[in-house]
Amino acid sequence: MIKDKDYAYRVLLHVNYYRLSGYTLTLRRDNIFYNNVKLEQVMEIYNFDTELRVITEKL
Repeated sequence: MIKDKDYAYRVLLHVNYYRLSGYTLTLRRDNIFYNNVKLEQVMEIYNFDTELRVITEKL
């Protein structure tokens, strides 16, 4: 899942691990990640959710 440790470190400096782990629920089963899941995918979901929250707050 994590190939670039520097990228992972930078992510965790900005996003709490426990908050981020909630975005992995659809990418794993019984606490085992599906094949080829990448941290970048988790961040795409996180960023989408962040942007959606900003948009909906303006409504």
